[in-house]
Amino acid sequence: MIIACASMFLLSAGKVDAQNRVPFDAGNKRPFLNENIKSGELKRMEPDLWREITKNDIVSDLTPEQRSAIKDLITAKDKQLIQINNQLNEKKAYLRTLETSDNADLKSIDKTIDEIGALLVSQMKTEAECRQKIRSLLTEDQRIEFDLKSL
Repeated sequence: MIIACASMFLLSAGKVDAQNRVPFDAGNKRPFLNENIKSGELKRMEPDLWREITKNDIVSDLTPEQRSAIKDLITAKDKQLIQINNQLNEKKAYLRTLETSDNADLKSIDKTIDEIGALLVSQMKTEAECRQKIRSLLTEDQRIEFDLKSL
């Protein structure tokens, strides 16, 4: 029993903080830090900063037109993913309610699990579509760099 509890604790130690969506180190309960190279200070990486890094530095040598088009594609994808993620969170909460009720209805649980699976498929397809649209905007060299960074 003690071994099972200890292993569950160790498995849950690397989870993501749901409020901030920032991974944390279970050893010291502090978010991972991003080193600010100019000042030498350690600062928490803000989500907006991360968005700008991913929008601007997908590959090197982007033209202003490519950069603008990629930013528009990512913004459109994010709008779609917000809706999908909201629905996904609602389904997961509903599933938890179903699973913890005194008289759990297995058919409802199975149906909700199928709905969650469909939302995850939709999420993956949206992300794949965006990646392919971005790839279509790039030169061959940029596409190779993008593909290497995507792995």
